[in-house]
Amino acid sequence: MRYRFFALPVLALLLSACSWGQSEGQKAELVYFAAEITAPQLASPFQIDKQIQRQLSQINRELARPNIAREELLRGWYYGLESEKKYGTPDSWIWQEEGKTGKWLTSDLLKERDFLAERLLCQQTAGLYFLSCLESESDQCEHVPQSSCRCTEGSGWAQEEGCLLLDEQGEFVPASAQELAQGWYYGLNSQKKKGTPPSWVWKEQGVHSVWRSPFISPQP
Repeated sequence: MRYRFFALPVLALLLSACSWGQSEGQKAELVYFAAEITAPQLASPFQIDKQIQRQLSQINRELARPNIAREELLRGWYYGLESEKKYGTPDSWIWQEEGKTGKWLTSDLLKERDFLAERLLCQQTAGLYFLSCLESESDQCEHVPQSSCRCTEGSGWAQEEGCLLLDEQGEFVPASAQELAQGWYYGLNSQKKKGTPPSWVWKEQGVHSVWRSPFISPQP
């Protein structure tokens, strides 16, 4: 007897339509039935059984996958491993490693996160952030061509660092080796220097305001 095999999507469709509540033996009979319809002959009954068991395992895993819930669609994400993508998850969603499991989420939500992080960095360094309505559906967006941070005079935007202090030539002023070693330097929130560690914070102290590491003691 010749045994011919469906591709996995066809078998999954057959089993999902006909085998809910069926035993493993009954499912196997469906696979054998499908096997007689298409594709090349295998060399021996042992190889046939092995192939069918592999296909049954794959199909059972597919049938066991849950559907995405309405509330998950509305909020735009759900927790799960990369291998745990739920039925009904939009093709535009992407998996992002986060915590112990990770998340499946809409790419729009990921963009919104990037905009929020950029806006926070802009505000922390005395800039004014404009979120473009062409890039976001937020009710706080502006009718500008592109989202951007407008830094105060004497400072300029640096990606992932915020608004940084500029010298007379328009170049970023770097934090010196001594400043980095001591863990602080004097300056306003608009006077952050190039190379300042991301963990450093600005502390308002009037003319003695500083950018400093939160780990130094005593603090200036």
